[in-house]
Amino acid sequence: MIPDDYYLETAKHAGAPIGFTELSWPSQPLSNAPDSKYVGPTEERASFAAHLLELTADVVGAFALWSFQHDLGELGGTAFDSVSLRLNYGTPKPVLTVWGAASAH
Repeated sequence: MIPDDYYLETAKHAGAPIGFTELSWPSQPLSNAPDSKYVGPTEERASFAAHLLELTADVVGAFALWSFQHDLGELGGTAFDSVSLRLNYGTPKPVLTVWGAASAH
């Protein structure tokens, strides 16, 4: 686990705005790695997003982009089939509540 001040300290040394891109967390086991530890209950995804946003709140000029709005399903390949904020037919996943609240500011 990284220290709580990791992002803030990194930003101090970067000398430029920090961006966080390609953020995601699978909501279903990856089809090519069904026993992967990198998937968990929906609450875990929301907790990840909330914690990341909390740790980066004081990083001046920071921005964060979640990878996809909607699940890509088979078209996205095995690494991206469930990493979005919504199911592919539009139903929001719990992580969208956390991410949306941060985006509203």
